[in-house]
Amino acid sequence: MDGFRVAGAGADGGAGGGADERTDVYRLGAIAYFIVTGEAPVNVSPGEIHRTFRRTDPTLPRALGEVVSTAMADDPADRYESIVKFDDMLRWAAFRA
Repeated sequence: MDGFRVAGAGADGGAGGGADERTDVYRLGAIAYFIVTGEAPVNVSPGEIHRTFRRTDPTLPRALGEVVSTAMADDPADRYESIVKFDDMLRWAAFRA
């Protein structure tokens, strides 16, 4: 993972301000994407994420892709409001049968 960097970290993650906890949620979502797929989330729209997860491993719960999609939403207002909420939802999705 040498040199791994989330380009832009969403619309709000560039230099010059605007970044808040939702930017961190985006970045953690990008890390989760990388862990599942083995690929950096470059030019991946949130709508494609759950389909990519299913192609990578069809046994993954559908909800897992939906949670990561929400975390990586283009609009910060559409992301989880906190890392704690993202963590709760990620655990819920991952352990859902």
